[in-house]
Amino acid sequence: KLHRNVLYRLTIYQVFTAMLFGGALVAFTTAITKSFDSFAIGLFGVASYIGWVKVMDALCLTVHLFALVVCHKNLKRFELVYIVASLIVSVPFGVVSAVLFKRSRSNATANTTMYEVLFSPFLVILIFCSLASIFVGVTLCCRVWRKKEHSLL
Repeated sequence: KLHRNVLYRLTIYQVFTAMLFGGALVAFTTAITKSFDSFAIGLFGVASYIGWVKVMDALCLTVHLFALVVCHKNLKRFELVYIVASLIVSVPFGVVSAVLFKRSRSNATANTTMYEVLFSPFLVILIFCSLASIFVGVTLCCRVWRKKEHSLL
């Protein structure tokens, strides 16, 4: 019965991408220790892609929770948009990370570029999700507080 609720389905997508991300990282570390260079670069691109899908899933889940709790809007009709956006927006990050990883293997300055390109958007999304989650939590606590106040009177 849980699969009927959009929030539960979005959470299931999170768990699924976490499992894929873990598998891709294990395969990447195995390939890098066995020195399969071109295979490791491809696996790094796949792991980065899956990682970015996970980040975008978290962003979509946070937006949905924020709209549901704070704005009183149920955005369940946008579930397919969440999924497609997560899959499409993450493609450039996977490709760019594979290219930058290949360059960083031969060039030390490309390593800093890799961190700037990949982690700047990640930090912006992380800060947004953190602030939105805090706002949702405060809103829910205020609602509970108001209900307790009215029940005491």
